[in-house]
Amino acid sequence: MQKLSKIIKASILLIPLIILSLYTITSCTDDKYEVTNPNDPRHPDYAKNHPTTTSTTTSTTTSTTTSITTLIVCPTSAPTNVVASDKTYSNKITITWDMVANATGYIVYRSTSASGTYTTLFETIITSNTYVDTTVTAETNYYYKVSATKTGCTETAKSDADAGIAGFSTTGMVLITGGTFTMGDTWGDGYSDELPTHTVTVSSFYIDETEVTTGAFEAYINSESTNTAYYDTEDSMRDCNINTNNSAKDNHPVNCVSWEGAKAYCSWKGKRLPTEAEWEYAAGGGSAHWKWSLDETTFTSNKYCINKSSTCAVKSYGANNLGLYDMSGNVWEWSMDWYQPDFYNNCSSGCTNPKCLFSTSGFCMIRGGSWRDCSLVSLRTVVRGRGNHKLNGVNDIGFRCVME
Repeated sequence: MQKLSKIIKASILLIPLIILSLYTITSCTDDKYEVTNPNDPRHPDYAKNHPTTTSTTTSTTTSTTTSITTLIVCPTSAPTNVVASDKTYSNKITITWDMVANATGYIVYRSTSASGTYTTLFETIITSNTYVDTTVTAETNYYYKVSATKTGCTETAKSDADAGIAGFSTTGMVLITGGTFTMGDTWGDGYSDELPTHTVTVSSFYIDETEVTTGAFEAYINSESTNTAYYDTEDSMRDCNINTNNSAKDNHPVNCVSWEGAKAYCSWKGKRLPTEAEWEYAAGGGSAHWKWSLDETTFTSNKYCINKSSTCAVKSYGANNLGLYDMSGNVWEWSMDWYQPDFYNNCSSGCTNPKCLFSTSGFCMIRGGSWRDCSLVSLRTVVRGRGNHKLNGVNDIGFRCVME
């Protein structure tokens, strides 16, 4: 009985606990109906409205090309100060001009007349401000213009034109290599004005292989307004070769031409008269310094146009060891130098390219002897003759020209 009583008491004590538990369960179950916000995790539709996803991020490395545009600054002005060399060489003309800002190349144009059509000289662009035109003909005028350009740019306008003339041809001339020799009478049988002997150095030069012919001088007369005071025409008493109607004399050395006339002709050809030193050096075979142009020491008369009734055709006799004809005989030859009897005293210590450009004597130098001479003294390579620079009508004086 007592045991039952304990059970009943225990049960009575459990009743409040059971009631409390039932209340709590009922309260939690009923609470879901009180949550109305679907974003509240307690809302029954929360899971449906907020599904859970797995996101995978893949990192991919890619190559990116960046294009950069560079602004090209083009030349805008034509070249200035265009200069074409004149008569320097017979086979080329050098053209120069001022550089143009922003230009990396230039185009050269050429014409044979100032108002003619200008054409390009080459296929590629010139990168410097100098061009050498080697496609020229001697004694011919050319005109040049230049434009500037750059890759990606249009070339500028052409420059103003400049003219150049190809140098005169050296055809019919002999190149004399410069050197040193003893100038004057080294044999002791000449005249006082051939002394003292002295050492002279001459630079290289070209010299006509023959004396200027009558035909060549008549071509000058016919093409230029020459001063008729420079020469005399045919006169039977004077044996002047200048006569456009007498072709038989065309290949003879021209005579009856004054010193002034000889200078004018050489200038017309782009040349000049030789100095005394140049003439003697060439006549004597350079530093060999022969006594006569064709004989070193012993004279042979039949080698020369001497003791004749008139001039001989050029090349009628042989050439000296340098390839020059009639350096002794045929006609005396005008020199650039004026005659000064004691001029050699100025070179007692040696000279280089000596010149006597004026003398109060009124005479200019002649060299080599002529067809009229029979005296061996006049035919020596060292003899110093003289002629009045204004005198015409001298039938035994002619000339030849030289060029640098």
